[in-house]
Amino acid sequence: VYSLYDTVNARKIHSGNIPRLGGVGIALSFIICAVICFLLNESLSMKNSWPILVSGMIIFVFGIIDDIVELKAIIKLIVQLIASAIVVVNGFYFRKVFGLTLPWFVGMPLTFFWIIGIINSYNLIDGMDGLCSSLAITVLASLGLIFYKNTGDAFAVCFILTGAILGFLIYNLPIPNAKIFMGDGGSQFLGFMIATIPLYTS
Repeated sequence: VYSLYDTVNARKIHSGNIPRLGGVGIALSFIICAVICFLLNESLSMKNSWPILVSGMIIFVFGIIDDIVELKAIIKLIVQLIASAIVVVNGFYFRKVFGLTLPWFVGMPLTFFWIIGIINSYNLIDGMDGLCSSLAITVLASLGLIFYKNTGDAFAVCFILTGAILGFLIYNLPIPNAKIFMGDGGSQFLGFMIATIPLYTS
């Protein structure tokens, strides 16, 4: 009824109808594993990560809705602004850039533009099998290594999400053909997470 697959048209290069809700597997496996990890590891604090996790799920839910009913661009922008606001008002915003200290009235708006820009960048590059997910894995693994010594929360989030993407990537590689796409729910969720993880204090 809802055509929950990516249909073939003049702009697409794949053949056949491919399911496009792979983002469900990425987001749900990540959030379940992250909650378990934070609950079982006393050295990690959920309070430092909840704004990012909650906002990420907001982006994911509306991304899935967009996959099903195709939301208007203004609605998607409003949702992205709300999710970004939750992150920013909870202290996740740029305070320094290249060693230059930024006042809050510069850092906060800059963070809004950063988050929304990265979300939509990842959404746009999701047109080629394996590209968005493999790029996300590269970025997250790099960030995880950067955070390894001094920010355990961010380190955990990076590698839990990397594992979730790897599980999806197996079925998204174009060898011989992708069996599932992540859809807007998955690509926007990954873009949001990759935009906000560098905002951890380190």
